[in-house]
Amino acid sequence: MELVLIRHPPVDLPPGTCYGQLDVPPAPGWEPQLDTLKADLFRASDTVFSSPSRRCALPAEHWSQLPVHYAPELMELSFGEWEGKRWDDIPQHQLTPWMEAYWEKSPPGGESMADLNRRVSNWLDEVPHHSHCRLIVFTHAGVIRTLIGILKNHPPKDLFQIDVPHLQPFHLEV
Repeated sequence: MELVLIRHPPVDLPPGTCYGQLDVPPAPGWEPQLDTLKADLFRASDTVFSSPSRRCALPAEHWSQLPVHYAPELMELSFGEWEGKRWDDIPQHQLTPWMEAYWEKSPPGGESMADLNRRVSNWLDEVPHHSHCRLIVFTHAGVIRTLIGILKNHPPKDLFQIDVPHLQPFHLEV
């Protein structure tokens, strides 16, 4: 089975804002870039999955001719109390320990990367694996990095080194 992972468009928030699971819309003007991508990749037979976040759901609905399958497991890492704050405003005594051990530690009221890994692994285990099908998945950078880590055996310490541009497809085999 082929997975085509697509990160949502840029969001309508000031740069430097921590937004994780905060439900924010995509910034205006994302449709032409998605239409170009769709012209290259679209197949009517594809199954489309999406995070329920608006920034993923809107492009998924724009893409698919069939109903979109929404999966909360595909939501971004929860940054808990940090969501909606500017990264520069998060106290260093909270941010530094998390950045040094993000696999085990979580932001206050949020998730660790290990939590995200379990959530995404559960989704992957539940998705029917058919060799003849292709899944288009609209999701977030953290989820894409996690799926790459799971499917390509990347060590957790290397996941943040993976660049995940907006509206750029990642093709993976399951």
